[in-house]
Amino acid sequence: MDPGWPARQASETFAERERPRDVTYEFGPFRLRRDGLLLANDRVVHLTPTEEAFLVVLVEAEGARVGKEEVADRVWTSSAPSDASLSRCVHTLRRKLREAAPSTPVIETCYGRGFRVSLPVRRLAPEGRPFPRAAALPEPARRPAPDSESW
Repeated sequence: MDPGWPARQASETFAERERPRDVTYEFGPFRLRRDGLLLANDRVVHLTPTEEAFLVVLVEAEGARVGKEEVADRVWTSSAPSDASLSRCVHTLRRKLREAAPSTPVIETCYGRGFRVSLPVRRLAPEGRPFPRAAALPEPARRPAPDSESW
């Protein structure tokens, strides 16, 4: 039996259920394509399926903190990982990202609370252009403060 099978199965299940397949994410020198390929300065960074799923969870949060429990639920769908498994995954993912772009820290640990991507994240449309931002809604008209004579 393939020793990586449980992790591969979990991440494939995650990718099929959760990840929008028409979105590419760009953060710093990295580009995570919709087919799961991670590029750093146009060079391929090889990730295991578990590392890819972990990175997708963080990147989709676009800089917001993601709790350890949420990461565990979304990446390891079949069973809860041990703290050692989670730490090992973060460690190897950080090492691979650091080797690909040495001066760019990507994953920040929020001690006791989870993780987040420390770079600005852009979602790109299938053609590689940023998604258009929604137009800002105008400020609602403010009512004048009631004066003492009208009350």
